[in-house]
Amino acid sequence: MPKTILNVKFKLPLLVVCLFSPLLLAECVKISSPNPAVVLQSLFLPIFQPPNWLFIFIWVILYLVMGFSLYMILITNKLNDHSKNVAVAYFFSQLALSYLWFIVFFAFQYRGLSVLIIAFLLALVIAVWKRLRAISAFTSRLWLLYIIWLSFAAILNYSIWIINL
Repeated sequence: MPKTILNVKFKLPLLVVCLFSPLLLAECVKISSPNPAVVLQSLFLPIFQPPNWLFIFIWVILYLVMGFSLYMILITNKLNDHSKNVAVAYFFSQLALSYLWFIVFFAFQYRGLSVLIIAFLLALVIAVWKRLRAISAFTSRLWLLYIIWLSFAAILNYSIWIINL
């Protein structure tokens, strides 16, 4: 019995750190870049461009999904050490690319390069999803939300790039 209590005490702080780290890092990236709403106002946008509040809402949910997924990767016993390390590496690589995309698109305003970055990001997100399928059906389904949204974002990014050439 004490072992279970000890594991819960250990895992709860890990869950909290995993859940909120992607959000906090994203906020740091956002603060250090131009206001996305201001940048978007200076561009021609496709008719399927969602409102800004929807972006914020969806990304908060997706960052929480990312954090929960990281937690599941870290605590799983369904992956061997090598597979777990690969999953963690893919996870942090996609997270870094996500932040890089934001900087390239909004701060540097390199639309073409941001299309390339989002394509690589989507490939990494799919690689993480494949690892998550071995861990938890629930978590891998949550991750599918990220894949769907990112696919839409890639189409949107490409459209904005083409419209504004």
